[in-house]
Amino acid sequence: MIVDTEKPRETVIEILEHGFKILSKNKLKCFPGTLELALLVGACTYGVKAYNTPEDAVPWKKWCLIFRGKKYFSKFSCYEEWEKHYKFFKGGRMALQRKAVAASETPPTLSAPATMPTPSVSIPANARSKPILIIGKSGTGKTRAIVGLDPKKTFLVNVIGKDLPFKGWRKDYIPHANGRGNMLISDDYGTITTILESVKKRKEIRYVVIDDFQYLMADEFMRRSYEKGYDKFTEIGRHAWDLLWLANTMGDGRIVFFLVHSDTNDLGEEKVKTIGKLLDEKICVEGMFTVVLNTVINKGQFFFATRNNGRNTTKSPEGMFAENLIPNDLGYVAKAIADFDNG
Repeated sequence: MIVDTEKPRETVIEILEHGFKILSKNKLKCFPGTLELALLVGACTYGVKAYNTPEDAVPWKKWCLIFRGKKYFSKFSCYEEWEKHYKFFKGGRMALQRKAVAASETPPTLSAPATMPTPSVSIPANARSKPILIIGKSGTGKTRAIVGLDPKKTFLVNVIGKDLPFKGWRKDYIPHANGRGNMLISDDYGTITTILESVKKRKEIRYVVIDDFQYLMADEFMRRSYEKGYDKFTEIGRHAWDLLWLANTMGDGRIVFFLVHSDTNDLGEEKVKTIGKLLDEKICVEGMFTVVLNTVINKGQFFFATRNNGRNTTKSPEGMFAENLIPNDLGYVAKAIADFDNG
């Protein structure tokens, strides 16, 4: 009733999300119209479902809020009076949609599938590669794990151009130029895609590392932060998804490591860090990987967790890793995967 009239849309989203967060934590359902509005304006619903409304309608004047034993009735004598006050036509949802379209800000549909649609063209067997996801907080050993790979067989996409945290890295990783070198410094999807397509032809390259993946999304978001509307979130999600899909087509036997920062949601669950709830609803990053490892620091030593602890998205095929904790070494991971695939 108040969106874009008494309150700006951003404030309404905050109100809705606060309520949905409480409902989610207490495993409660919500009024169908509330869920419908949340999806329309782009609010996160935290998985809350709508309850079924009674078939028998209750007279308008009998509806009330009971709070601490006191009844609060509507200040409007009938539905038509309420509708007129809030300038809603019959079918308020459609009126809100027309307003959104008129403003050229069609909100995102948050009831879409968790992942983007898969292209209709299948990947030939000899083109298939294996993407692996490594998640962890900054400083927990993700980039350091690159040291376990043979640099002569590795191509690194260094998204923000940071120094690598191991001795001698400058002689091992040479900036890409004229089809040579094994490190690309870029946060541009077009450039990265073009170079990775050329890497497919380099038979010596067996491993590709993208570090840090979330900065691709974050950098694009910051460059487009002054754009109004929600289309940019869909486009940012699409760009990330396209790169994830490309990682499946790098050639038979290749492994593509995505190193990404982790984030903790309101339920205390650890997941991939993106740029917010709108993008999370567009693409489920972890769902596109068979192997997802999380960094762990135990007694000052750095490890990768191979099994889910109920609060994160870690996963790996049964029998691929013998231990719950393995060395934070991408070379070790690559060998374990090769041994598993080859029996």
